[in-house]
Amino acid sequence: MVETINSLPNDIKLLILTYLPSFDSLLSLLLSSRAFLRVYNVYKSTITQAICPNEIEPFKLEAFIIARNVERFAWQKIKKAEVSGLIQTYILGLKEPDVEEDGHPLHPDLEPSIDWAKVVENHKAVRVVAALFIKNEMARIQEFMSGQELEGKPNKGAVPTKMATDAERERIIRAIYRFWMLAMMCQRRTDGVWYAIPQMLVFENWPFWDLMAVKAISDFWFDVLLPYAVHFRDLEWTAIEYSTFFAGPPVCRPQTTRPSLVGLLETQVSLIIWKEFPAHMSQWVNNRSDPGSMEEHLKYVYECKRRAPFQNPH
Repeated sequence: MVETINSLPNDIKLLILTYLPSFDSLLSLLLSSRAFLRVYNVYKSTITQAICPNEIEPFKLEAFIIARNVERFAWQKIKKAEVSGLIQTYILGLKEPDVEEDGHPLHPDLEPSIDWAKVVENHKAVRVVAALFIKNEMARIQEFMSGQELEGKPNKGAVPTKMATDAERERIIRAIYRFWMLAMMCQRRTDGVWYAIPQMLVFENWPFWDLMAVKAISDFWFDVLLPYAVHFRDLEWTAIEYSTFFAGPPVCRPQTTRPSLVGLLETQVSLIIWKEFPAHMSQWVNNRSDPGSMEEHLKYVYECKRRAPFQNPH
């Protein structure tokens, strides 16, 4: 009798399931094997708890920095020097992730006080954003391809239907984490002009295509949020909020009550990412064809930022 993987003892099947690298791999295996599905149904909690760290491992450096600091960034309780220190820690982690010194991890500040439940919650939200990105970009490609002509005839047969591979999805998720981390560090702050931190120090330590992937994520969200800036640009309350958004020195404040489209877009993207990313971004994607429907919610986002407690950065 020929032995197959399905004939392995259940304890071996359970071990295999707990070592899978991602939930996508888990889904693929469960769809292809009823024997593994039966084991999964019995040990679902054990298996999911084991796979989650496996899936987060490639993004652990970014995920831990975000989980530990996102609340402090949101309310500007973090000082400029600390941001610079985080950047240096991040760069060192990229270069030497496994280096130890005197028997201890070289980057112990990343591990203590990490709320693993928060890491998992963030990762689930990042996965949703990745799915949104893939779905919308594929739809845009399909729309473009269906409108092309080949030798004078509509090129309807060339519409792609394939979704991202596991490797491509991993690159997208990594890019989303990195976009979030940079947006968190580089948000417009009410304590002065210092929101343009030395991003190039980070960029120089990313491979070229990893940097392009982060740019693609950034471009995607600017495109999604552009209709809101266009729609709200001429409203009186938007001009007032835009002018009062800056609580720093006068040099930081707009010189006109009517914001430029670029300025308003950058401000709104910063605010929305600060308050909504990643868990609540689907509503901005779904309502971009009717931006007026989000007016009250955008007012709420501005109101949250105004109430953010001021912290002297020095």
